[in-house]
Amino acid sequence: MKKKTRKQKHTVERQARPTRAYSRDFTPSRGDGHDFKIRRIPDAFWKQVQSKAKREGVSLRGMLLTHLQQWVEAD
Repeated sequence: MKKKTRKQKHTVERQARPTRAYSRDFTPSRGDGHDFKIRRIPDAFWKQVQSKAKREGVSLRGMLLTHLQQWVEAD
């Protein structure tokens, strides 16, 4: 059997990862949407957030919008 090169191994690993595209519940709008940027998130905390999202195959955008929607609807 032929030994895989480093590039081939990397390609296989990338294909095995879950796809975390935009959430279907929150389709990006064209032109009438809003951008919101949070600055100065502590580095260690942000790494934990990204790591958990990656492990669970979750879109951070979808997760944040879901939580905001639940918060707004709780009134």
